[in-house]
Amino acid sequence: MSNSIEFINIFPNIWICYLINKSDMKEITSNLKKFCLQKNIKNVIRIDKDIDYWNKSNTYIAEIRTQMIRDAISRLSSYYHKKIGEIYNLYKNNTETLIISNHQLEICVALFILFFKKYGDMDPKQSLTGLQSKFNIPLQITEEMKLLIHTYK
Repeated sequence: MSNSIEFINIFPNIWICYLINKSDMKEITSNLKKFCLQKNIKNVIRIDKDIDYWNKSNTYIAEIRTQMIRDAISRLSSYYHKKIGEIYNLYKNNTETLIISNHQLEICVALFILFFKKYGDMDPKQSLTGLQSKFNIPLQITEEMKLLIHTYK
């Protein structure tokens, strides 16, 4: 469709899209609308808007940064718990769904690592390897996200 946005099919009815490079918002919006029409998308999850607090602590002193990371991990864990159940039901009900991410692709990747942990009994390394096979770019997970993944219940 475009060289500014990429669409990845995770399950037959679940798609992820992410920005490859910054481009004209009109072009991105137009490509999103075309894709949604073409694939008959009925549900959109705006993970890019829902998780605007992730990776915001980099410029703070250590004590504040540590607390911000703890808070972000707690909030993101709650969000993942809710969204994993929602995605499972969307998959089961064969509802065409698009999950929109921005440049912080690790948020989507971690969501599916935890999804596969819960419903596929896969360890995070297996899940990351499987997900990597679908993407044209290397998937990277920050230390903070690794902590969340390993402590998630």
